[in-house]
Amino acid sequence: QFDAISITDDGIAAVDMEKCVACGQCVDTCPKHLIELIPYDTAYMVKCSSTDKGKDVMSVCAAGCIGCGICEKACNFDAVHVVNNVAHIDPEKCKGCTACARNCPVGAIKGTVKMPHEINQELCIKCGTCIEKCKFGAISII
Repeated sequence: QFDAISITDDGIAAVDMEKCVACGQCVDTCPKHLIELIPYDTAYMVKCSSTDKGKDVMSVCAAGCIGCGICEKACNFDAVHVVNNVAHIDPEKCKGCTACARNCPVGAIKGTVKMPHEINQELCIKCGTCIEKCKFGAISII
């Protein structure tokens, strides 16, 4: 009704966040229950919610999760769980560390890095200690 969903050239439904009003009509209407409402500020999400098994989902969806569980094992914050062949990311637990997306063998997880820390450039002495301590490789000196 709000023209917020379109189908891309590769057949994937894409949501225009500017037009979406989170009314839930798409969730209720989808016959395969592939759409779910997630908070706008969610750092990472699985691009396709199909619960089909790996080979079957990949035959019809270029963004499909194959349910391998690698993302779940990579997450150090218990934010990712594979249920019914598809990964689900808990936005409350997700720290935006990128581990799930970096380790996904099919690229089914997309998102943006949440910046939980801000570096005060005026006080930073560029010693590199933070680079050594960051287990995610998320810091570099410019």
